[in-house]
Amino acid sequence: MNRRGLFPCLVTFVAVWLVTFAHGAEETKDEGNKIYLNSHSIHMPYIDEEMRSKYFEYGGDTLINTYKAIQLTPDLPSRAGWLWSKHALPTSSWEIEFEFKVSGAGANLFGDGFAFWATTNDPSTGPVFGSVDKFDGLGVFFDTYANSKANHNFPYVMAMIGDGKTSYDNSKDGSDTEAAGCEADFRDKPFPTKAQVTYFRGEYLQVI
Repeated sequence: MNRRGLFPCLVTFVAVWLVTFAHGAEETKDEGNKIYLNSHSIHMPYIDEEMRSKYFEYGGDTLINTYKAIQLTPDLPSRAGWLWSKHALPTSSWEIEFEFKVSGAGANLFGDGFAFWATTNDPSTGPVFGSVDKFDGLGVFFDTYANSKANHNFPYVMAMIGDGKTSYDNSKDGSDTEAAGCEADFRDKPFPTKAQVTYFRGEYLQVI
């Protein structure tokens, strides 16, 4: 079954914020100070009186409730929305946290899922969780629907390191290019779920 025809997830982002790590030459990966970056963080009311954000772009079917949340898609078929930073990451080590909710009118199934991207690509709507299937950088996929037989349950969170040439294969839920993944029961919860993505200088990636 091709999941693109299903109801997409109703994903709501409550807040997004980023910190970077300040390290000396002799420090280890477990040491250093965290520096908050306003240029990569977003909080209520999210946009100004001209319906724009100083630091983020948004598009597709994304809706912004200025004092509540950012809704990436409505609970309707074949919709996709995105929220994209206007600025490149200024450091090789960073940590991003965001809160989200995934829900819908269906009893057990709410479409595809959503993704977190740290890539060199420009904002572009595509077939993989709202963005392109070939990307250069990191994609972390919060997948809510099994498009193929798998040895794990869904929802499932997985990471892929893209080279700009290799596609994320929707029909196989990205299994051929998966760097790592785990099951995560975040669908249809009465409270927001918090995710934290930490990347350190090409040495390790952690998603909790």
